[in-house]
Amino acid sequence: MIYRAEPIFVERPWGGPFFRQLFPNCPEGPIGEVWLLSGLEGKSTPLVSFDSNEPEERALSDRTREMIGSELPRFPVLVKLLKAEKWLSVQVHPNDRFARLEEGEPWGKSELWAIVGTDEEALLIDGFKEGLSLESLRYPKNHETFARKIETAIHFVKPEIGEIYEIPSGTVHALGPGVMVIEIQQASELTYRLLDWGRQRPLQVEKAIAATLSEGLRAKRHLWIQGVSNDYFDCTFRSDGTAEGFCLMLSQEHLIVDHVRCPPWQVIIVPSGEMVRLEGAYMHLSLGPIWRSYIQ
Repeated sequence: MIYRAEPIFVERPWGGPFFRQLFPNCPEGPIGEVWLLSGLEGKSTPLVSFDSNEPEERALSDRTREMIGSELPRFPVLVKLLKAEKWLSVQVHPNDRFARLEEGEPWGKSELWAIVGTDEEALLIDGFKEGLSLESLRYPKNHETFARKIETAIHFVKPEIGEIYEIPSGTVHALGPGVMVIEIQQASELTYRLLDWGRQRPLQVEKAIAATLSEGLRAKRHLWIQGVSNDYFDCTFRSDGTAEGFCLMLSQEHLIVDHVRCPPWQVIIVPSGEMVRLEGAYMHLSLGPIWRSYIQ
């Protein structure tokens, strides 16, 4: 049985009204993230089967083995659509080892940003500048001094539609205003903020510096046509053909799945052992080899 996921809309202080243009059911308020697919406990996106068109009663968080074909601590992938009207916090996510030892979590958070929209002056942060010493960023008592130090250490880049930024855990990063991305990540909410642009949210500076893997580490830039294949994800861009599960599909346009027309920005889930026929252009996502260590 094939499924499609119904999105969850999440307010953020850097969000805005943009997503009401794409989703008729998007609520009022500063929506910054649309969770297209989530199996996180208590934040699971509703599933609808192609056979019934009725929402499933069981949450995706309870169906990991059914979907993946093997047991994992939780459903492994979180897919979001992000559009910022203000800077997101400058942040870093821990790797698997750090997450297990320091947070008791099954894994950390590596992610991908596929750039699907940019304003003229859009920027993002893809890491620290070369030659930076992490020791020089040890948290001073004066928060303003520390904020200025971080702002001079981070590296800005102008993104282009059709690029993918591969952001391994331990890489400092931030999304700027006017950038719209598909975010594909390990299913984790572990985030350590270094800088929040004056917003009064907690920072986790010591953990952020401890989780940063090395000086001068940058996100890796790819093109959509190349795709990305790493330990966690195999992400390719295809048109027409067939797909075997477990895999996910996402299209910016209407995608026809087994003769059923699906709206844009809807994640299609093909469980393990299933196959579908597709018409249209789409992003195809399957799991990388690292997950085998959790399956055994």
